Amino acid sequence: MKQFTKEFTEEQVIQAFQNQPLHTLSTLAEKIGCERQTARKLVQSLVLSGYLVKNKIGCAFLYTKSENPTCLASTP
Repeated sequence: MKQFTKEFTEEQVIQAFQNQPLHTLSTLAEKIGCERQTARKLVQSLVLSGYLVKNKIGCAFLYTKSENPTCLASTP
């Protein structure tokens, strides 16, 4: 039997930051409906490209949009 696998995109992550400017991996995963590991992969890519910033606060990592995102220029 073939399993259904839903694809998640960086665009979904970017949209999650439109109304809520601060996320942990858990809140982001919940927001876009994916596993935490999937959210981590998407976020890591956006951090490396300069679109998101990763900050450590206590024991948690919080992610925010960069003030000067260098990628995805077509995204509002």
